[in-house]
Amino acid sequence: MKRLTVLLFFLCFCSITAQDLSKPQYYFDAQGKSILKADYLKKAKDPKYTYIPYIIENDTAIVGTLYLREEIGVMSKTDRLEIIKNIEALTGKTVNENQTIVIDFFCIPTPRESYKNFFNGYVNDGAYNKFFKKNEREFVHFFISQKGYTPEKFYEDKDRFFESVFLNYIDGNNHYIIIKPNGHFLRRLSEHRQNEIIDKAKEDW
Repeated sequence: MKRLTVLLFFLCFCSITAQDLSKPQYYFDAQGKSILKADYLKKAKDPKYTYIPYIIENDTAIVGTLYLREEIGVMSKTDRLEIIKNIEALTGKTVNENQTIVIDFFCIPTPRESYKNFFNGYVNDGAYNKFFKKNEREFVHFFISQKGYTPEKFYEDKDRFFESVFLNYIDGNNHYIIIKPNGHFLRRLSEHRQNEIIDKAKEDW
């Protein structure tokens, strides 16, 4: 994980230095606030690996955004009900308001087939699936994939609603979010250990 994070920062730094610097440059922190390039780079190489740096370049500008790798927060009851409504519309399954919701969200890998075996292993993990089946009164779990990508046993995010739940960050391979009945949530972007999800779902934050 540490080597991967260092590599991400290195690629981000190289991306910045390789861009057409004659274009306007804009940098934003994880709250969407405009910051200086120097501050962006400093946060991007935080030794605690708090942030994921993401650079895009279009025809007119260079834009750098920082994403929180892991975020704990509280969503409104309205937002939670909106997520439940979209889950039920996508999957045809009922979500009880008293259940903790766990969503594994997988993005289109590059190259497209590069994570096929990993994804298959993830969804077919017996202990992982058994936990949610055994504790279905308290927890409900879904595998959802980015629009245009449908690995076996996944629901495709056809309306791109769940992409927005993950802040439209679709460069990582897989993310997850845990949403408690009281609206407390833990959202993790990018790489992680699958077995950490159950432990965190059982915790109070």
